[in-house]
Amino acid sequence: KAKNTMPESAPAHDRPRFTTWALLVGGVLGGLETIKAVVVAPASDPGFGWMRAAATNLPWWLLWSLLAPVTVALNQRITRANTGRVVFLLANAAASVLASLAHLVVSAAFVWAGSAHRFQGYGTTLRGLLVGYFFTDLVTYWAIVAAYTTVASRRRLRAEQEEKRRLAVRAAQLEAEQARLQAQMTEARLNALRMELNPHFLFNTLNGVSALASRGESEAAVKMLAQLATLLRRTLDEDMEPELCLAEEIDLLDLYLDVERTRFGPRLSTRMHIPSDAAGALVPAFVLQPLVENAIRHGVAATRGEVRVEVTAQAVDGTLEISIRDTGPGPPADAREGVGLRNTRSRLATLYGAAASVELARWPGGGAEARLRLPFRVEEDVLVPG
Repeated sequence: KAKNTMPESAPAHDRPRFTTWALLVGGVLGGLETIKAVVVAPASDPGFGWMRAAATNLPWWLLWSLLAPVTVALNQRITRANTGRVVFLLANAAASVLASLAHLVVSAAFVWAGSAHRFQGYGTTLRGLLVGYFFTDLVTYWAIVAAYTTVASRRRLRAEQEEKRRLAVRAAQLEAEQARLQAQMTEARLNALRMELNPHFLFNTLNGVSALASRGESEAAVKMLAQLATLLRRTLDEDMEPELCLAEEIDLLDLYLDVERTRFGPRLSTRMHIPSDAAGALVPAFVLQPLVENAIRHGVAATRGEVRVEVTAQAVDGTLEISIRDTGPGPPADAREGVGLRNTRSRLATLYGAAASVELARWPGGGAEARLRLPFRVEEDVLVPG
């Protein structure tokens, strides 16, 4: 069944403005008709003056001004019913007849009261108006509907254009945000690669490989080289998403720790405690590696004793908490915040705003702890940059 195609009207809060304009237009038209009547009437009725002209003509148009909101409301109700086109036209036709009859019935009273020939009676005046002006009133009804529909359509068009502009600006902002996140992801890869290509790191790794080979442990040497190659390949993976689930991040971290465990031998022990309810949470890629590297540098490398590095996680009230703790001497009291910690804070602020944080604290008995707090999100959640 064909539906009516009339556009919906403007919002209800625009009706008072339309009523004001209708009264203004009605007053102007009534005033013009009054002036016309005063100018033309003396030729046939010398006693016709301003008072009779105003009493006869002003109410005619002011009544239509008062009927305009009712006319619009009827048209809106018919439009919202979303009936077939034929029913829509018939309903509007019936509404136009009702509105025109109501207008002529009331207007006839004013015309009769202001007429010099009241002996003719109100019924005669009403019949004269019905014969002479019923079609004019029908046209007036449709003119009001057309005027309001035009105004409503223009307002909707402006609102839609404004919404499109707003969405375009938002899309541009999101695109810029995505570009910034990608740039920070690239920076994180480069920072991780720079850490891995640290001369001491490479020297000790290759020296360890050489020592294994000289002892005839070729299989272990090949394994160590393969671990290093895998670590570098994952670091340079351009298809890696800005966020990984925690289990994947731990796997990536373990590649790095495999090399470091070979480098430090029994002086470095590690422990991972990632419960199943936290393993699927999303975290920024490479977020743990610089913090663990910081713990090894200030913990294992700064002492000859055995140091344990622990990585634990837990989900608490919609928050993912990750702790990187070492049992070494901890950072010096006058140590300044390093590049890795600053970069981590910047990435967290970009991804999550104030909902994420990273804190570094010394333990009274020695060692240090870096604690990450992130919003708990899983893969189906939508990332909204802060």
